[in-house]
Amino acid sequence: SNLGNSPFGIAFDGARIWTADSAGGSVSIVTPGATIPWTVTSVPGFTFARGILFDGANVWVTTSPGTLLKLDPVGTILQTVTTGLGSSLPIYDGSNIWVPSLNDSSITVVRASSGVILTVLTGNGLNGAEAACAEDAARSMRNAAEVSAEVRLTVEYMACRRLKRALNENVLPRPDSLVTVMFPPIKATN
Repeated sequence: SNLGNSPFGIAFDGARIWTADSAGGSVSIVTPGATIPWTVTSVPGFTFARGILFDGANVWVTTSPGTLLKLDPVGTILQTVTTGLGSSLPIYDGSNIWVPSLNDSSITVVRASSGVILTVLTGNGLNGAEAACAEDAARSMRNAAEVSAEVRLTVEYMACRRLKRALNENVLPRPDSLVTVMFPPIKATN
């Protein structure tokens, strides 16, 4: 009667609690009763389950690398919809399911009644970490006009990407490895 590992998302279907268990590769279904312990059914076969919702008829789960799965009342997969990379916490608006995807800065809009993709809203073409790095590098470039813009932009962008990748993977760099590199101005030669 235990939940799967690392419940990340949670939903209520009117009678039961469902969890998307990110580390356990499962979905858990909790059936509350008059006495404790309550019945917990763990359904395996989900790769990094993150978001979960109930649309009034079905439970939907997002998984990695980028899928939205429609489930039946016992957790069997009925339909698979391909969404953006890094799909996470979807919402239901009464007709459609909106699935945000951090890694490609998109939102996939799916009609809940059919599972058909209506549209994909996209950002600036950079994923969340890359966009933040590009903004940080551009800000630094504006603040240091004496440094070659191209060199500084490249160095800061790459350092920022490494740090953000480490943070996303929960592998933090040692504090002594975080250094600021300053280049002298590059002078043109004839």
